This record gives sequence, C-alpha cells and structure tokens, in this order.
Amino acid sequence: MKAEILSPWIGTGSIADPNRPRVADDHPLISWTDTTGQPAQNLTPVPNLFVIEVEATAALITAIEADPNYEVLWSE
Repeated sequence: MKAEILSPWIGTGSIADPNRPRVADDHPLISWTDTTGQPAQNLTPVPNLFVIEVEATAALITAIEADPNYEVLWSE
C-alpha cells in the first residue's frame, strides 16, 4: 500500500545519525521517499514537517493514521 505522510525530520545529518523522517523510526515502513522537493536546510524548523511517500502494509497505514504525531495525506 502507498501513502503520503507529513513527518518531522530527525537526525543530525552525520553518517552515524543521518537525517530521516521520524515516522520511519517509529513505524517499520517497507520504503520511503522524500516528496517535499526542497533541501532540508530550506525546511522551516517549526513545525519541521515534510512530505514523504511510503510503502507499507494496510495495517501499518492504519496505525500511522491513529498516531497523533503524523498526518496521512492520502493512501491507496
């Protein structure tokens, strides 16, 4: 199943702690792609949200929809 989700960045940008969407740490996604289309340094630090397209199971998308830390924009 695919979906677009709003998620904040986490990570320091180092090799040991790369920048990544927090939702990917909190939920076991199959894959994700940044669809925001701008460099991380251009993202506003507050609310620090960017859009990712994910591939995940239907049950996981449902769990993310119930998680108040994230907003699922669409799923198919």
